Amino acid sequence: MGGVLTIGVQRLPGSINPGTAHDSSSLLAVSAVHAGLYRLQSNGQPELQLLVEQPKRSDNGRRWHCKLRRGLQFHNGKRLRSHDVRDSIERLSETPHRWLTGFLQVIIVDARNFVIQLSRPVSRSELARLLATPALSVLSKNDSPVVGAGPFRVIRRRTRILRLRAVGDHFAGRPYLDAIEFREVSNREELFKYKKVDLILTPTSKLNDAKWLDGPVRETIGLLFHPRNSGHARGDRARFWSQIPRKELVAVVAGDARVAHAFHPLDPPFRPAGKGSAGRGVEGVLMCLESDLNTARRLAESVAIQSHRLTVVPVSPKAFERAQNGKSNTHWDILLVSFVHQDLVQDMARQSLAQMVAAHAGDDAVQQLKAQLLWIPILDRKFTAAVRSNLRGLTWTQDGSLHLENAYKVMP
Repeated sequence: MGGVLTIGVQRLPGSINPGTAHDSSSLLAVSAVHAGLYRLQSNGQPELQLLVEQPKRSDNGRRWHCKLRRGLQFHNGKRLRSHDVRDSIERLSETPHRWLTGFLQVIIVDARNFVIQLSRPVSRSELARLLATPALSVLSKNDSPVVGAGPFRVIRRRTRILRLRAVGDHFAGRPYLDAIEFREVSNREELFKYKKVDLILTPTSKLNDAKWLDGPVRETIGLLFHPRNSGHARGDRARFWSQIPRKELVAVVAGDARVAHAFHPLDPPFRPAGKGSAGRGVEGVLMCLESDLNTARRLAESVAIQSHRLTVVPVSPKAFERAQNGKSNTHWDILLVSFVHQDLVQDMARQSLAQMVAAHAGDDAVQQLKAQLLWIPILDRKFTAAVRSNLRGLTWTQDGSLHLENAYKVMP
């Protein structure tokens, strides 16, 4: 426990306002600074955060009676009360999330009790996922959006640095980390060589002109973790990539933009499968180009041993190109992530990658590579179920419902 996680980004979080944050670094900052009625665990499942107990249902799921925890307060010491929940929803009327103001309303009962009135009935699980949306984080009406009730507070914002410090007496317990620092590095090649950076976020849209990428990642979209002792971390990229068969799939993971805050600062970043609440494993979508389909299947089978389930989604190069050029309504936000500090990487990632590489590259490659891998879980069960049902393409509409389109081909 403890330490500072330094995240290298090409641009600092554009907003810490839950209503306007949309890029991955901003969503990660929002999840650290702010708190909502629910939050998403590292396995993608919602759990109570500001609420003391599960909402009580009435009117066939149109009304939900909620109660806040005792002693909640914002970083500036102000008490967090029911009217803050109501005001936070109302202020979304001037943001891209304005549809939420017509879908749900808050009726105040007293300082800790309120009723959520919905325009249509929803199940308990649907409500939990809705309330875990980052946009519905609770703010203090007359204060700056950087003042939240989350596990970290903003202590420094400069031209190229945003630093967050853990709230020691946070109601949900002490955060896993002492601090989180976003550090802007304009040169992408410098991002990988910068030894003070632990985590690197690079938008997928930038992959096409990323000349420092080579080998399999040029032909896929990946989420890779590299320990400090790899050739890659020392800047010897050619040596690192030469250890991987050029046409082999290393790892590809896809998710909606909202998965960015599934990595929550209150949790250890990666917990081994089979221990504690993470024993159920995680679910994700393994995205690959059609030419890599067989390798992707072997990779998915290898991680099934560890209770993790990956659904393989082959994508045609033209379909992916259309999506990147804005000709598709889908909202994939796939991140290329690289770890250079091995002390944050747990056995789950290390063992999983060893199995994956051994499945098609032999034991020698496992010893040489010594890299780590993890994937972000898909948050919505309907999303994952739709993929498994062989539906063709997915997109989210403003009312939060799931619709189909032909941007992606999906295998059963």
